[in-house]
Amino acid sequence: MSETTGTTGPTATGGTAGTTGAGPAGPVQPARPAKVKEKRYPGIWIRLFIYVAVGHVFAAFLYLLFEVGAK
Repeated sequence: MSETTGTTGPTATGGTAGTTGAGPAGPVQPARPAKVKEKRYPGIWIRLFIYVAVGHVFAAFLYLLFEVGAK
């Protein structure tokens, strides 16, 4: 028995006749986005330096305040 196109039997690709390929055959895998290069913001280092410097100045002020107040 030979298979011909347009019949209701199996097709030459191994699928079944009548399928349109619209649905997945198995579980759907989520599409992975292309690898995106992680952005590094140069301004973050400036802010970090400022915060550290201001924090040290504030700590020195508190230390001086307590030293003067203890005398």
